[in-house]
Amino acid sequence: MCSSDLATGRIKNKIGFAAGIRRSYIDVLLGAILADQGFYAAPRWFDYQLKLQGLDTGEDELSAFLFGFQDDLIVRTDANADDQVGLHYSTHRLVLRWAHPIDEHLSLDLQPTLGIDGTRFGFGQEIGLEVDAEYLLLRGNLTWRPNDAVTARFGLDSQGSRTDYAIFVQSVPVDGDDPNSEEEPVEFGDGLWQLFPDPYAELTLRPLQDRERLVLVGGARLAAAFTEDETPAFAGDPRLGARIGVLPGGTLKLGSGIYHQQDLGASTFERAISSEVGWEQQFTPAISADVTGFYRWMDHLGSGFGDEGDGVGRAYGMEVMLRHALANRFFGWISYTLSKSERRDSPDSGDWYPFDFDQTHILTAVAGYRLPYDFELGARAQYVTGNPYTPYDGGIYLMDEGSYFAFPSGDTNSERMAPFYAVDLRVEKLFTFKAWQLSIFADVLNAVHGENPEFILYNYDYTESRYINGLPLIPSLGFEAKVNL
Repeated sequence: MCSSDLATGRIKNKIGFAAGIRRSYIDVLLGAILADQGFYAAPRWFDYQLKLQGLDTGEDELSAFLFGFQDDLIVRTDANADDQVGLHYSTHRLVLRWAHPIDEHLSLDLQPTLGIDGTRFGFGQEIGLEVDAEYLLLRGNLTWRPNDAVTARFGLDSQGSRTDYAIFVQSVPVDGDDPNSEEEPVEFGDGLWQLFPDPYAELTLRPLQDRERLVLVGGARLAAAFTEDETPAFAGDPRLGARIGVLPGGTLKLGSGIYHQQDLGASTFERAISSEVGWEQQFTPAISADVTGFYRWMDHLGSGFGDEGDGVGRAYGMEVMLRHALANRFFGWISYTLSKSERRDSPDSGDWYPFDFDQTHILTAVAGYRLPYDFELGARAQYVTGNPYTPYDGGIYLMDEGSYFAFPSGDTNSERMAPFYAVDLRVEKLFTFKAWQLSIFADVLNAVHGENPEFILYNYDYTESRYINGLPLIPSLGFEAKVNL
């Protein structure tokens, strides 16, 4: 259950604006139904958007875009109100943009962004984790188009951030070697700043008379990282791509490149070498298809915060999509991904094992049909292979620690959780008035669904386990109002 509102309009014909907000009421519904249950989960979310666009700025473009969301989840594992798991995540961004044509061949585009992220996790009164991050991003490019066959772009894609975290544990033994010693609360935290001033250059060529028959794109990016108390790191990322019109309505796509990414707290980059080949085919003005095969090799992979590891990985597979644009009242698409993602702790460490988020099959279908009298029907079906996990069938009691150490009963990620599948349904009715529109809709989330496990929860000695499943069938009513002011 949710509600949403949207308003658009102009202020003295100088500034255009659009504002929207949505809020869910699933937590209210589930709270009323499951308040007395032993297991209880109540999600809540809201998001908002506000965009301002300059209308009287000559050839320049000026805009401001403010958006954000907040997600909360409270999980009670038994009837005891103090035994709760709380999770909170929020993001807020302010994006400014100025585009200025310097002359008929040269243009400037600047986009600074301010951002705030917040994460909170609490397990009753025993454990708490807080992570706050502030971001300053600047994306800008200078584009030179001497003619319609050549486009050169020089830019900067930079990000600076400050991340602070705090951890609270209610009861920790004063003497770490004696678990039976007196206990006291412990709180600690730290902060980290990072700067990624990545410059790049890109050249696009359209050498044939039919400019879209052959498009060649070459570029290079300097991945640079400055991290507090660490030696600066640098890496080069060359990239090539091409689009070739081979048959009427058919386009061959080729691409390859190197991508570097730095983990938070690490002083070296993780690297990926990625290549793809694909084909796009337009059958009719409304129906098109896209088939892409890909392979990605990864190395210098770490296993955690600040870990500069020697892990390697590979991912390969194919993606297929069939689209039907809105025509004759119908629209929809079907996509299927067949992939395999594997890891190894070092180049010579033995057999490959599935990555934690490896999903062999991903199938999604979306369809909608517009009926007379402004009614619309929609449906979405999804099937995803369950994530792999390492099985445990017991634990070893550590007397010095006063706890159990999990004992694996199989190889790393050798088993999988049950697959995810669900069908969602929607019906919507649009009412149009002189100065505003009202949409009323009814959603049924998980009208058909499976176990859909999110993760596995073990008991204290790892002898028993059960799935923590996703959301059940949820009927939802909502409305959206669009007002022109």
